[in-house]
Amino acid sequence: MKYEVPELSGLSKKSALYTLNRFLRGGGPKDHVSYALTINFVRELDLAIHAYNEARKAIIEFPKDRQTLQFGLFILASGYFEQCIDLIRKAVLCLKAIKSHKDVPLDLKRQIQRGLKVLSGGAEKKCTEMRHAIQHLEEKIQKGEIVQGQSLSLFPKEKSIELGNCEITYVEIFEWLGELNEVSELFANYFEKDA
Repeated sequence: MKYEVPELSGLSKKSALYTLNRFLRGGGPKDHVSYALTINFVRELDLAIHAYNEARKAIIEFPKDRQTLQFGLFILASGYFEQCIDLIRKAVLCLKAIKSHKDVPLDLKRQIQRGLKVLSGGAEKKCTEMRHAIQHLEEKIQKGEIVQGQSLSLFPKEKSIELGNCEITYVEIFEWLGELNEVSELFANYFEKDA
């Protein structure tokens, strides 16, 4: 089995840069709510990138040992992909709040590129559906309502992750993270202009 999970080699985490710019150079928006929204977006995205990279590493390594098939790596990959999807959902919701919040500076809002697939292409819907599927599954398992043959966790396949009727491709996740990372870099390097 060959897992086709794109490598995120070009993406870097921005939380440290944002924090350094904030505390050493006065970066970021001056309004506290705007700052809270943007730092949370950057933080959630960094965590999503980390979870994706860990999931990718585990699932790529999983089939390499044909003698023992390291099933622990498969389970780790499943868990990291769960985290990644929920963090992407949170980041998208945070980005939408930034775009619509009255106190976020207009010049900061204008830095968010128009036509982002992650905002218009159903990413939030797919991530939310997957998150709900995970949550409902956990509830069913805890209540003893699980039936024979039903999935017991998110399942990494060759080109996608799946749980019940929900499926998200690795390429979609890769594209969403790439777009969000571009926004994150803009936020990390943003300095509010004096009025």
